[in-house]
Amino acid sequence: MTKIILFSILTVIGLSSCKKFLNVGNPKTKLIDETVFENEQSATGVLTGIYGELSQNTIELTSVKVSSNLGFAADEMIYAAGNSYDVLINNTYTAETGQGNIWGRAYRYIYMATTAINGLENSGISVATKNQLIGESYFVRAWSYFYLVNIYGDVPLVLSTDYQETSFIPRTPKQEVYAQIIGDLKSAKQYLQPTYPTADKARPNKWTATALLARVYLYLGQWANAENEATDLLSSGLYTPLPLPENTFLKNSKETIWQFASVVPGINTYEGNTFLPVSANTIPPYLLRPNLVDSFESGDRRKLNWIKQNTISGQVFYYPAKYKVRSGADISELSIVFRAAEIYLIRAEARAQQNNLTGAAADLNVIRSRAGLPATTATTPTEYLDAIFRERKFELFTEWGHRWFDLIRTGNANTVLGALKPTWRPTAALFPIVTQVLLSNPQLTQNPGY
Repeated sequence: MTKIILFSILTVIGLSSCKKFLNVGNPKTKLIDETVFENEQSATGVLTGIYGELSQNTIELTSVKVSSNLGFAADEMIYAAGNSYDVLINNTYTAETGQGNIWGRAYRYIYMATTAINGLENSGISVATKNQLIGESYFVRAWSYFYLVNIYGDVPLVLSTDYQETSFIPRTPKQEVYAQIIGDLKSAKQYLQPTYPTADKARPNKWTATALLARVYLYLGQWANAENEATDLLSSGLYTPLPLPENTFLKNSKETIWQFASVVPGINTYEGNTFLPVSANTIPPYLLRPNLVDSFESGDRRKLNWIKQNTISGQVFYYPAKYKVRSGADISELSIVFRAAEIYLIRAEARAQQNNLTGAAADLNVIRSRAGLPATTATTPTEYLDAIFRERKFELFTEWGHRWFDLIRTGNANTVLGALKPTWRPTAALFPIVTQVLLSNPQLTQNPGY
């Protein structure tokens, strides 16, 4: 009941007005009155309401939408229930069909986070609650910008809630946005505690910010920093040893660093509700590509536990089944955003890039051992990196766009997707800014190829 009340608070204070976010994301009128931050419940509701939205399936910047849409755009999934996602599967999106809702939602969350940071500074609520909420706000802003820069490239860097100042900001170079992301995550780590404010890990803690910071450093090629952040997190002992694959996506999984609690009765996760077919006698709408299913090593427990199949008229259809509950009142699963397996793979890659092959092998073999596989046979840095990227493909499929981002950041998209999709073009690595956003802000320029 509490999570539903807090979600309602956010809805009431105005997060439903998408049309106000046509320039770079900021509304022309206030969404939040400063008095919201003078009450602990309403102040907390600003942040938990965002998490409630992110757990749903009605907007593009949610766990299931990001996972499925970027899974289509990459080489993970196809859609069997019509042509609704053909532009994603074929990478033929345009300024009229692009993922515009991600842009609007991300800037709305950025606005909310910045408003919270400013409003909480002089709030009279308890210091502990204030620090937790400020830390969460810095994290939410960084997390939102992370998805913006990796989907669109250069994006406006908005750090004010004054509409007159931010209405027509041009695109900011990606590296400057990343610098702000790093600064926000460092601030988040200073404010957040290692413990969680709730028992279900449904709100960020210090280690959540650390996980994203490790990922950011990895994407930027700052190998030593990525390794250090990953080591700090793994050394906490809170998320290891890793559970077996069949227990990885349960609500109480030790591996989970941050997860979303559903605000919709009867829904555990929208990944389960969306990816699982309604019965064993129907073709699953969300199908895994054969090239993914067939590339797992023999005996890999992840394939056995995270991929299921329906056989219809003698034809086998494979679908993602990391989450096992399609619907039900008993909550046994939540939508996982960060988990420790990714952190091991981050550190393995960072170590391999620094020629620490012994360390890379140790981390890589943690993942392989959990999957029931023998130790890696890699011997050279190149072989290790290839092995790590293969493990990322098998470990993180259909989770938050990891595969898409890996293909783009490593420069492998043209080779992999070009061979798979006749319609692939290099400019599809960045999504277009939708026409409506461009028309509302003449300072914005479109990505090449659109």
